[in-house]
Amino acid sequence: MPLQRQLLVFIALTALACSHWATAQDIEIVRGERYGVSQSHRLNLYIPADSMGSARPLLTILGGTDQAQLNSWDETAIWFASRGYSVVVAGYRPLAQLQWPQGPDEMRDIAGWVRASLGRLGAAQEGMMMDEVHGMFVLATGIAANHIAAYAYHEPSHMGRGASGMQAAVLANTAMLAENQQTLMSYFKQDQSLLALGQPLALAESYVDEAQVHLLLLDPAEMEPVQDAHNQLLKQKICDNQPVCPERVQYEGDAGALLSALKSADGQLMQQIHAFFEESAP
Repeated sequence: MPLQRQLLVFIALTALACSHWATAQDIEIVRGERYGVSQSHRLNLYIPADSMGSARPLLTILGGTDQAQLNSWDETAIWFASRGYSVVVAGYRPLAQLQWPQGPDEMRDIAGWVRASLGRLGAAQEGMMMDEVHGMFVLATGIAANHIAAYAYHEPSHMGRGASGMQAAVLANTAMLAENQQTLMSYFKQDQSLLALGQPLALAESYVDEAQVHLLLLDPAEMEPVQDAHNQLLKQKICDNQPVCPERVQYEGDAGALLSALKSADGQLMQQIHAFFEESAP
């Protein structure tokens, strides 16, 4: 076989074998990597091409419950990856399939996968441990934001005492009151007091977070007064009981507009989040 033809065949076979890989703006992208037993336990990875051998900041985006939802975060993931972050967009099971405390436990499993993959993600030199590198930054919305808020203060779900693995988190659209009450009652079947108080509110009072996770509560300006009051109370409870008081910022528009701005990598909003992560870095 002529050398040129052999080369073409080799290229074609290599492309077929690596069909789950794609490249955008010098970023390697992997879709649908499994990290657990559920169909929802999938990850998309966005790794700067020159990241190997250097310590990159880590960003985990809680992307949704199926592959299509994970892919919908492409613009945001690429925005951060193009600025030097290794980005993981992670899936999680729907709330209807969970019972407390499986929500924060899902977050622990994601953090555990990231912790075991530091070298692959270009976030550490060979042999370095999680506590020797920058902690993980997190972006989450809706019910996932509540899982993250609960995970920050629910020590039994951590990988060890004070070891959530998180350095800072941006939590958007956190008000649980808009969720289906029947689903919430089923989720909190074992502990209705958490439903009555609001899951993160109760936990923020009971656990001093030794890791001192920095939180940015990102809310829409257009929200029901009861939801606004709930989120303001969440901030106050954390300030009263935790070492680090969260910031709270309101985005002009409703919850749908905020989610759309996050997924479309709105420049001003991305810069604000990026600045918050930089300020929270150790």
